[in-house]
Amino acid sequence: MAVDAALEPLRRAAQALAADSDERGYLLKGEAKIERLNSMESLLALWRFANQKTHVARETTSMRKQAKATFGLKSWDEKTYNEIEAAPKLTRVSATKSYQGDIEGEGKLEYLMMYRTAGSASFIGLERVTGSVGGRSGSFVLQHSGTFEDGVAKVILSVVPGSGTGDLRGMSGEGGFNAGHQPPYAMTLDYGFE
Repeated sequence: MAVDAALEPLRRAAQALAADSDERGYLLKGEAKIERLNSMESLLALWRFANQKTHVARETTSMRKQAKATFGLKSWDEKTYNEIEAAPKLTRVSATKSYQGDIEGEGKLEYLMMYRTAGSASFIGLERVTGSVGGRSGSFVLQHSGTFEDGVAKVILSVVPGSGTGDLRGMSGEGGFNAGHQPPYAMTLDYGFE
């Protein structure tokens, strides 16, 4: 009974890896076949195989790089879409950015902004960047979340999962920037590929 309880996590792992098996229940690992997943040797072999997959996944995510770039604003078109007396003003921004450095290319950005008193604001946005990152070409989408206070925009960036195209397919990442009124603006993006 204790042996069965100890083997239960391995049995669950076998079920989770069923997609890697053929119709007779053989687990395919390269040229080797592991037969009868309920035997001790097979379960240990399965456990080793699952650990190898986990190790490869960890290596993939740990091979992250940091892109350093600068950007400038080519256009900024802001329009108020809701304004009520004694309430925060809501605006929509369409902007175009140009990137230089480890990120090269152009970004098309849409912001939704809420202005509070004394010129401060909160905003969210989506930006499609088309060009290259670290020499890999394609496009990806950045999600922006930020504030504007005391003349400085502080923005947190994250790559939207599944948005990468071309050589940037499978890209993930986080970054950000602090920008005042004097371009060019410096940013960083820690990124990797799945």
